[in-house]
Amino acid sequence: MANLVSFLLPYVATYYANGGESIKSLFGEIDYYTINAGYLFLTLLIECPIVYALVADEVKNKKKSIGIIAVANVVTTVLVIIIERIACKGAWM
Repeated sequence: MANLVSFLLPYVATYYANGGESIKSLFGEIDYYTINAGYLFLTLLIECPIVYALVADEVKNKKKSIGIIAVANVVTTVLVIIIERIACKGAWM
């Protein structure tokens, strides 16, 4: 759920910034890489609290668990950045 929210937020923001014409045209017109440093920031800002809220009852050390969640998000986002640049055509924004 947290990944879905943080992935769709840039598209939703772009959709409304462009006047909200059509969702189909939004996905078709994007020719730049969607995963970048801004996305990493959004990931940390959005996903960390969501994931922590989902597992808060299970953890004993709050600071350590938040740190682990943040590191896991950084590592997976960097891997997605690498995969996106290998698998997709596009340009830096």
